[in-house]
Amino acid sequence: MAAVPPILTHASYDDVPYEASLAPRTHPQNAEVIARLFGLSPQPAASARVLEIGCGTGGNLLPMAYSLPGATFVGVDLSAPQVAMAKANAATLELANVRFVCADIADFEPESAFDYIICHGVYSWVPPETRAAILALCEKALSPHGVAHISYNVLPGWHMRGAFREMLRFHAQHFPAAAERVEQARAFGRFLTEATAALGDASPRNSAYSTLLREEFELIQALPDFYVLHEHLADTNDPFSFLDFLDQTGAHGLRYLGDAAFSTMLTQNLPRETAEGLDRIAPTREALEQYRDFVVNRAFRQSLLVRAGAPVNSQLDSSAIDGLTVRASIRRQESGEWFIPQAGGASRAIHEPLAAGLLDALANAYPTSLSFVSLAEALDGLPWPPGIEDHAAHLRAVLLSLFATDAVELRTWNPEVATAIPDFPRAFRPAMIAEAGVGVPTPFHSLITLGPSSARLLPLLTGTSGKPELIAAIVAMIASGELRIEGPDGSDQGSPDAAEAVVDASLQQLMQAGLLESPRPSG
Repeated sequence: MAAVPPILTHASYDDVPYEASLAPRTHPQNAEVIARLFGLSPQPAASARVLEIGCGTGGNLLPMAYSLPGATFVGVDLSAPQVAMAKANAATLELANVRFVCADIADFEPESAFDYIICHGVYSWVPPETRAAILALCEKALSPHGVAHISYNVLPGWHMRGAFREMLRFHAQHFPAAAERVEQARAFGRFLTEATAALGDASPRNSAYSTLLREEFELIQALPDFYVLHEHLADTNDPFSFLDFLDQTGAHGLRYLGDAAFSTMLTQNLPRETAEGLDRIAPTREALEQYRDFVVNRAFRQSLLVRAGAPVNSQLDSSAIDGLTVRASIRRQESGEWFIPQAGGASRAIHEPLAAGLLDALANAYPTSLSFVSLAEALDGLPWPPGIEDHAAHLRAVLLSLFATDAVELRTWNPEVATAIPDFPRAFRPAMIAEAGVGVPTPFHSLITLGPSSARLLPLLTGTSGKPELIAAIVAMIASGELRIEGPDGSDQGSPDAAEAVVDASLQQLMQAGLLESPRPSG
């Protein structure tokens, strides 16, 4: 296929900004957890120096800076309009610990070393010389105990996605405007899906091809236009194998620490026979992860890197858990049972009383975390497996097992959030200025989608309005048609009683999401 002409990537980023919301695993406390588990002593996130390469409008960096006033943050991006928006948002939040710089990464000169460097959604999407500049900056600016987070598209999962992307680009090149290119890419994706489906009955091979294309089409249909433009239609989008990426980083004095998604490093959440086979054939931890990528058809990675001389342990240091806190990542089923996620979208029921009791204790503490000591106390009275004498060691092993399946979070830092609805609720301010359509950021650096009522209530939670004022505001919204409350019979509900129920339910949802700040001490 002839090469598709360039479509002016830099101009498209200015004209159609990538609405960069937060990326949960880029938070420095996540890298700090992984580093501790491998025996390192990184700078605590609460007092760290953090650099983000490709910061966009600050959607990822600003919630961190707001939550960690003792840390300092620098964001760099080539797009002047996006940097201007980031600066405006920082001013709105009255943040003094973050600054944004408009610069080419090859020209950026850091004023100091950084404990954490974040480069999310950039590395695969820039030309080779810019990738080299990113790694050179990490080599130059990473502190001796620092950790860099770099995400990129990875093979083999990107083979099919890359082929689909080239088909869309081939068709979209004929249309000059960005919005029209996206519209035509979606239309051509639909045509491909329908055309190959018509041939699917002819042979199993045709059917498999049609299924793969349909999956890729359904993916872009669920994503916003800016994502399709910058992911599938941009000039550069280069995937790498995991080991090829490590070769690139090794040339710049960096070594692999682990993956920001801890569950993807291990074989524990794979079928037993598969896990045993991978453990048997992989000679190193890095080779094991490469083989795992082959098995799960991985398409995206978030790798954590440290300096080549960092004393990374080859085995996990489970004793590090004693100094961490634990937070639930999953929710209990209505039946009361717990199911933990497995690779490929499957799940496994928890039958062990100890693990179930641990998850029960975390659910009762949610949205906050529990310390290792508090968890041990919460399990007092539950039966331990026969023959277990060292309860602390067994509890660490259970927590690592749950962490390895994304059932719990391990944390080094926790925001102060309300565990009861305050008289004068105050919301997490970055959530109040979040861009529409990309989710609402929480203090735990996660994204959630709010219902219409909670979304309308959120901007009113400035800490100066009590429940009567909030009810009156909801009543006014209902009366103006700005908000519709539907009763059980489908009729519109506009009474003060209905508004009070809406306020109560919305405040409960916001509190459970961690979006209500802990009340400030009086005086």
